Amino acid sequence: RYKNLFKPQRITCVFNFFRNFLCVLKNLVLLPLLPSFKCASKLKSGDGAIVMLGAKKRAVYKDENGNLHVLRAYCPHLKCLLTFNKVDKTWDCPCHGSRFDIDGNIISEPAVNNLKKYK
Repeated sequence: RYKNLFKPQRITCVFNFFRNFLCVLKNLVLLPLLPSFKCASKLKSGDGAIVMLGAKKRAVYKDENGNLHVLRAYCPHLKCLLTFNKVDKTWDCPCHGSRFDIDGNIISEPAVNNLKKYK
């Protein structure tokens, strides 16, 4: 039953390791270094994005009334750059699965702190 798992020629573990390594490299190193080219003023109602405000990246959500909800763009758990989930209207961490609502409150862990809010 476990013949394939202990087979010396198995390579799926190596591929999984490199796939996970590349995901972490992208989210912890590459994306934080690249500037965001999206503009907060061009967001549609009900949409969110990582934008540059001043010299910093911010997670910005525009509600149905046109109000902007501006939050820190990095997960407080391990500082991965967040992504906006359009279906659930949440900020999700691609590294470990933390989720936050549009006001930065924790929905699911491993993060234990809310996102910092900005005016």
